[in-house]
Amino acid sequence: MTGRTKSRPRRKGHRARKGEGGLLRGQILDVTEELLHRHGSIDAVSIRAIAEAAGVTPPAIYLHFEDKDQLFYAVCRRGFDRFAARLAPILSSEGSAFDRIQRLGVEYVKFGLENSQQYIILFGIKRDVTIPPEELEDDPGLRILSGLVTLVEEAQSSGDIRSDHPAATVAALLWAVSHGTTSLLINARAKPEVAPLPPKEEMIPAMIDLVIGGVGT
Repeated sequence: MTGRTKSRPRRKGHRARKGEGGLLRGQILDVTEELLHRHGSIDAVSIRAIAEAAGVTPPAIYLHFEDKDQLFYAVCRRGFDRFAARLAPILSSEGSAFDRIQRLGVEYVKFGLENSQQYIILFGIKRDVTIPPEELEDDPGLRILSGLVTLVEEAQSSGDIRSDHPAATVAALLWAVSHGTTSLLINARAKPEVAPLPPKEEMIPAMIDLVIGGVGT
């Protein structure tokens, strides 16, 4: 993760002093995020391993999270909060819906490249966790997707985007292409000999131009 200071592991068995609960919760999330990125799978990361890495006992984790599913959702939720903070201002900014969709695509890829470890956790790790419906009511990732669907509907109404497909379908296509471009660029940066791609300065505008040209009128 770029630009983030990691908290120091606690001595195992250390009890948080009054007012330190938030610090311990953040530390647990940091450690879990690191382990997820290292192992690439939720199944490979246990509560015991998280506690060991954080320097606490497993019961200390359950003081902050009901179960493993809630902990992993909290890690992703924190990442999507940052993601949404980056993209949400574009949804309500000035300019046509068509123009804002293009800017969303550019900013989406830039966020992924600048936060590649976090992006892989958000979109590249297989997870099968049970999330209560109330947790999803204000999910930041879903808010951004819903905002994109609304922009597509506006662009269809103005005649800037073809209306022969539902707005949700077009939004999903735009998301898929943005995600694919981001993933390719992240992998190319990590292993250029495996995925030799043009530099991002060429890929991002080409992606926007070709996709928008495909859905636009």
